[in-house]
Amino acid sequence: MISIIIPFYNEKESIPVLINRLINTLKTIDEKWEIILVDDGSNDNSEFRVQNSESNKNIKLIKHKKKLGKGQALKTGIENSSGDTIVFMDGDLQDDPVDLPKLVEKINEGYDLVNGIREKRNDNLLVKFYSKIVFWFLKIFLNSPYIDINCGYKVFKKEVLKDFIFYGNNFRFFPLAVYYNGFKVTEINVKNQSLVQTNYLPVYLIL
Repeated sequence: MISIIIPFYNEKESIPVLINRLINTLKTIDEKWEIILVDDGSNDNSEFRVQNSESNKNIKLIKHKKKLGKGQALKTGIENSSGDTIVFMDGDLQDDPVDLPKLVEKINEGYDLVNGIREKRNDNLLVKFYSKIVFWFLKIFLNSPYIDINCGYKVFKKEVLKDFIFYGNNFRFFPLAVYYNGFKVTEINVKNQSLVQTNYLPVYLIL
């Protein structure tokens, strides 16, 4: 089974669109699936509707009583997942569900984690500048194999989570932990769509 985990905060405009696109894509994948939406304490009455009632049983909505951060939202999604393959997606429409089959295909080829590389990024110049700094820091000092470690779109086998606990912003270093533990990792290009403004602010930590 594939478990798609989508953390979100105040994304009432984008979540319904994302879910409909995602369901259309999942119909083309010959595997069982579930979508786990983690509402991280939204205060805008975020709701979603899925017209295909048959698919409702495959969608879980979990709500935090207050905003705990993306790391905790991902942790909540994982704890409530049933799949042996996990997908992380952002809830602001920047991740295109059409790319999901090729990410999953890499897992089926034997990779343990597949990280996205955002093509034609729609970030502003400041974000792109910081991304370059982070890339070179991680490559030089931490031996990172990744081009775009901060891409939120990734697929991995659940077994890689064995020794990793999500908290705060450490989810940004999750792909590195998987690599350090000897798992087989790779990256592939994914579309970076025009955004509905995300309410999770980017944080670049250089430790």
